[in-house]
Amino acid sequence: MTDDGPDEAPVLTLTDKALAKVLELRRDEGKVAESLALWVEISGTVGDAYTYDMYFQAARDAGPDAWTGSQAGLTIVVPATSAPNMVGSVLDLNRDLLAGALQALGRDIPVGILGHAMTPPSILPRFEETSDIVLVGAYSQPDSPNTDAVLWFDREVRPLLTDLPGLRFTIAGSEAAAFAEAREA
Repeated sequence: MTDDGPDEAPVLTLTDKALAKVLELRRDEGKVAESLALWVEISGTVGDAYTYDMYFQAARDAGPDAWTGSQAGLTIVVPATSAPNMVGSVLDLNRDLLAGALQALGRDIPVGILGHAMTPPSILPRFEETSDIVLVGAYSQPDSPNTDAVLWFDREVRPLLTDLPGLRFTIAGSEAAAFAEAREA
């Protein structure tokens, strides 16, 4: 399955803001950047909503049944197992959606989206006013920077935090539960 016909809805499109961010992140991949597609697949569900994995991978790795599209020179791949449930989806950068989801769960937490080397916005609480540590990322690859960061934190930093009773350390994101279960086994 490839680009949509004139009467078909695309499986996935990106807003201008999301597209700009994806292209910026892809540029950071160096010499191979132009050969990489944005892959998006459903990785699970939370309530009645899907969770997703998003990553860069060579476009040529797409199977014949995968949906592929193109937007402003970016190839987008959705594996065949996810495509039927994603028809008409739009990828956007919107901190209000995340804040709204947290509020619906009873958590009134300021949300900030930080890129690398950016100054945190002033709406975030000072460190002294916080009580928990949350690392958000994809944990599907055992050698990814996210899994490495969690393992390093657990090994090097967490033992130093014994004088902070009630401190909760949470990992959240794609495959976080499976990663945590594997670590406990």
